[in-house]
Amino acid sequence: MPSGELGYGPIANALDSFRFKGISIEQTELMAPWRIVVNQPVPKFHFIVSGHCWLELCDRVILELKAGDFVVLPSGVSHRLSADQNPSLDRCSEVFVERLTERFSICRNHGDGSNTRFISGAFTVEESEAKSIVASLPRLLHVNSAQFPILEWLHCSIRLLMFESAAARPGWESAVERVTDMMLFQVIRSWKEQYPSDKSGGVAAHNDPAIDRAISLISSEPAFPWTIASLAKEVGLSRSAFSERFTRLVGVPIMQYVSNRRMQLAEQYLASGKKGLEEMAPLFGYQSGAAFSRAFKRSRGRPPGAVRRALVAANGPIRAGNHSSFDGQGIDAVPVR
Repeated sequence: MPSGELGYGPIANALDSFRFKGISIEQTELMAPWRIVVNQPVPKFHFIVSGHCWLELCDRVILELKAGDFVVLPSGVSHRLSADQNPSLDRCSEVFVERLTERFSICRNHGDGSNTRFISGAFTVEESEAKSIVASLPRLLHVNSAQFPILEWLHCSIRLLMFESAAARPGWESAVERVTDMMLFQVIRSWKEQYPSDKSGGVAAHNDPAIDRAISLISSEPAFPWTIASLAKEVGLSRSAFSERFTRLVGVPIMQYVSNRRMQLAEQYLASGKKGLEEMAPLFGYQSGAAFSRAFKRSRGRPPGAVRRALVAANGPIRAGNHSSFDGQGIDAVPVR
């Protein structure tokens, strides 16, 4: 019997693990006419401070954004921002980027039309249960200030984000990451509360109390010798019912998930450099360093020593490099209260 106490409600376990890394911020002030094309395949968000603009996705989904609007593109879908709905390329003025720090830039142009100011951010998602939630989100989340009251928490977060990015005081990158954690957490949680019947895989898994509990147990007790039978007993289901439900909602068989999750946690732990492989192995359910090393290389593609050296050199935890794209089903633009 594992020792961990479980106090999580549905999906709370995944939301609790949200960590965003590699945050870069752009403060943009442009005069019409202008157009910006965003092709980098990384999650992005935009907050309109003043004025208005048009957002167009790659398949011609078009949305007008006004002051106070906030949009998140979790899968990093290509998109365009412009002063007009159908901008003429030969009339758009050049946008100049001034990089003040490694992760903070200011964008301006020399137009003579209406003024629009907005804050943009790019981020990555750490390997955790949060990735399943992010991968299951609609490709566009929209906090619409025209339909709902402007949310004070969002404005406070944006102001703090701008201050920390521009000031670049010691520890500012960590502060920006924490603010972004809070801001995107709120948007995603609000979306889940507004659309509780959504059956997207990652959300549905954490919205099922039995599967949510199993995921939490696996994550909180990676050293425990989990089996299908022991997990089924913990969540009060028969072995066959639990196995079928877990695979259907999570997308992978139970024991494959157990192995993958152990290696994700081990990869995060490697950055600390506190223990050798023989000491680490029991923490993740292996009896020897050699067995742990073989399993790690099979899962991650590189031996743990190589991963540790890379992580220590980067002076930070592992950052997820792959982001699942929205599959085109369901809602394109989702307003969030």
